[in-house]
Amino acid sequence: MRIPRPRARPLPLVAATLAALLMTRSGRAPAQEDPSAPPPGPHLPLRDASALPASLSLRGRTVAAYYFYWYDDATQAHVVDPDGTDALQDHPARRKGFSYADPAWHFRELSDLREAGIDLVLPVFWGVPGRHDDWNFVGLRALVAALDRLADPPRVGLFYDTTTLQGIDLTAEDGRLRFYRTVRDFYSMIPPAHWARLDGKPLVWLYSSHFPKAVDAGAFARLREALKTDFAGLDVFVIGDPGWARRARASVLDATYDWGAALGGPRIHPVVAAVGPGYDDSAVPGRRTPKRDREGGRFYERGWRRVLRSDAAIAVVETWNEFHEGTDVCESREYGRAYIEATARFADLFRRRERPPRPQGEYADARETTWRPGEARGLRAVDWEDGLFDLAEGVLRTRENRFSPYRYAYFDVDDDFAPEEPADLEVSAEVLDDGTGIVQLSYNGADDVYVRGPRIRLTDTRAWRKLVFPLRGALLRNAQNGGADFRFAIGEQDLSIRRVVVRRRE
Repeated sequence: MRIPRPRARPLPLVAATLAALLMTRSGRAPAQEDPSAPPPGPHLPLRDASALPASLSLRGRTVAAYYFYWYDDATQAHVVDPDGTDALQDHPARRKGFSYADPAWHFRELSDLREAGIDLVLPVFWGVPGRHDDWNFVGLRALVAALDRLADPPRVGLFYDTTTLQGIDLTAEDGRLRFYRTVRDFYSMIPPAHWARLDGKPLVWLYSSHFPKAVDAGAFARLREALKTDFAGLDVFVIGDPGWARRARASVLDATYDWGAALGGPRIHPVVAAVGPGYDDSAVPGRRTPKRDREGGRFYERGWRRVLRSDAAIAVVETWNEFHEGTDVCESREYGRAYIEATARFADLFRRRERPPRPQGEYADARETTWRPGEARGLRAVDWEDGLFDLAEGVLRTRENRFSPYRYAYFDVDDDFAPEEPADLEVSAEVLDDGTGIVQLSYNGADDVYVRGPRIRLTDTRAWRKLVFPLRGALLRNAQNGGADFRFAIGEQDLSIRRVVVRRRE
């Protein structure tokens, strides 16, 4: 499960892949909503908000993790693919009882989450209102049974997997009701003593903004107003990717985050910083995602060091146990408990606000980084699903992708070179002046705001030409697709590039 970037992006493989997974891993198409069904759990409406446990605070430090609980070894659901092949890239340390329906499995995982220093667990919830007999709801019942056995359980917040909103119109009343009922159904299953609240508000953490057919501010207003009835007047704290606000054309979120840290490196936002250990989804049929090697734990450590140097209030681990994509930090057959121990160490530093010094790598003090085919000095070209290219005769040439009529070329700057604070940089590219298309460079600025940078028109001279793009207030934090830092875009024609340079501006 991944959200490629950047903003205003063509749809990557994620939508098709996840829709297929709903069918191939469960053996059936996504369930349809039963709008007349009551909530499945007994815990809503909340009668007295004053009886709730203490809230998490944005003035403190919280460590969270995404928790996948769809596995069932008994039926082989989400463990073995329909063709009998292994569905998992990484594997649990023990298969016995490896099931969303087994409270003992949840108890072990929750105990390990606490050992790893996780304060907030985010079950990845795909539940459809009115279809309360599937693994989403059965698994939550088992999860609650385990929570009740723990002396010091983590808080539980909703991670709303918005894949279930594929094609749903959130500007229409039936779509808005589905949006609300999904949140309501989840929290009806969780005893209020286990709820995660941020600054007093129950947490609603949203996956990708791409899936709904349409979104507006009214969808969020309707959600908040309806939930106040269920939550004894409490508003909710909504976290989502920035696309929700863009699509709604309104400030509808309380905080932003991005998926993709396990693949592309840490995603740093003002409130939420995400970190992951690496990525490999080659066990998933049909995937062509680039892999991110764990480097023996060094990739995870570098990511945490960037998180520790941020001012974020929440550090979220991507993921606790997504075995299909190899982003797990739980105990596993492949890595034992090494990542549990590492997470515990970093979580402790995060809570104590320890800020490690900036690493002094090869490019920390370099004035520039350069790339050309076969020679990467602190700058690399990123092969991504909407940024495909060929290399031949010392030239990178973009090629058609299936997600957009436009061509893109992504580049990633070495983390040691990347500025800690927004800084002015300059990117120059030697391109073949072929055709009359417009080349635009895009990057991320302060507070991770997506910036569509300068536009330069080609003039079809058929000669090599140097294009210069100033980057004002740039933050190179791996926030673009594939963990890249910036991209070149051109219209419905290919772009040939033989050299790119990123320079610091004095």
